[in-house]
Parts: sequence; structure tokens; C-alpha cells
Amino acid sequence: KRGLPLPRCRDLILHKRGKLLRYTLPGVPPEHKPTTAAPAIMMEGGMQLLNRDGHSISHNSKRHYHDSFVSMNRMRQRGLLCDIVLHVSNKEIKAHKVVLASCSPYFHAMFTNEMSESRQTHVTLHDIDSQALEQLVQYAYTAEIVVGEGNVQTLLPAASLLQLNGVRDACCKFLLSQLDPSNCLGIRGFADTHSCSDLLKSAHKYVLQHFVEVSKTEEFMLLPLKQVGGLLFLISCALH
Repeated sequence: KRGLPLPRCRDLILHKRGKLLRYTLPGVPPEHKPTTAAPAIMMEGGMQLLNRDGHSISHNSKRHYHDSFVSMNRMRQRGLLCDIVLHVSNKEIKAHKVVLASCSPYFHAMFTNEMSESRQTHVTLHDIDSQALEQLVQYAYTAEIVVGEGNVQTLLPAASLLQLNGVRDACCKFLLSQLDPSNCLGIRGFADTHSCSDLLKSAHKYVLQHFVEVSKTEEFMLLPLKQVGGLLFLISCALH
């Protein structure tokens, strides 16, 4: 078209009545490589938008990930495009392998390694609470989960099994906030069983700091004699 300057390149390919013509600009050294013009974008009505070479815009949708996972969760709830059914106890939980594998190293190993489960559409899980698993599958899509007295004791072991460390840490944080003379011994034992080292240290320290109150509780009365002796030894060492 008239009015558009020719680009500074040695060879320019022009269209003329369906044929290709080569035009050589005078005065341009042959060692200069041709410059590729930015593509023209055709819009409705035949209008063309020509971009200058080297110029572009970047678009970043902050809601894209959120909206995509919301949509995938709706599809999961309706059973659309699901490629895995998790069986636990008498419950069936439908999901998408890629979503589970993206947030859980446990599922990632199950679905990507040479395990029989990687080729199956139905998998049975053992040693995990069905309600906790359902909550964790929901968490994989929404990144939200509620931890409370009613589910922490089943949720923490399930999160540990699936290697969902964020949920596991949230459970430990909740238990830490609940430390009391009446339950600190139980929390200490629970933390020891599930290898929650930071929670175990905090609960053990709490027991020693509140030993007088702890010694009057039912949990203390039910402790094996060996553990009582160990606590008394630690208290005596701390006093001296």
C-alpha cells in the first residue's frame, strides 16, 4: 500500500496479482539479513492492525488459574472428564489424575511411574479415612480446607500419607494452638506417632512447663509407669 515505508532489508518479497516478486533495495549491503515484518492481524470488517517490529504487549490474567480450577472442580462434581475413581471404605471419589498428581507427590508417583495404578481408572486406597480423603481431594481443586477438632486427628495422617505438607502443617498449627494441661500429653503422643517433630518439641516443652497441672489430669493418670518415670527424671534435671 502507498504511504507505508519499505523496511530496511536487502530483499523484499511483494505480492502482485497472485505472483511473488523479489525487489532488491539499492545501497543495502548483501550481508544484511532480511528483516521479518510483524504479522498483520485481520479484524472484523477487513481492518488490519500492523505492529511495529520489536513491539508487543503481555497479558496476564490473575484470575485464570482460579477460574480454571473452579471450572475443573465443577466438572469433577458432575463426573465430567474424570479419569480416576478412588475407592476407600464404601465411598467412591471421582477426580482428574492431572489435578491430584500436580499437588500430591503420592499421586504423582502413582500415576506417572510404572505402577499398575497408572493404567487403571479405579484405585482402592487403604489406611486412610474416607472423609479425610474427600476433603483432601476437594482441597486439591480449591486450595481451601477447614481444620478443627472434628477432623484434625484423621486429616493429619491422611495429609501425611498423600504428602500434602501444607495441610499437614495446618493441622500441626491447629493442635499447637489447642495445647492445654488436659490434652498436651495426648498431643505429644500424637505428634510422635506421625513424626511431627516441631509439634512434638512444643508439646513436650509445654508438659514440662505445666507439669503440676498436667500431673492432675486423667491423661497423666493413664500414662505407662515408664513414661511417668521419664517425665519425673526430666523435671528433676530441669530443677537442678
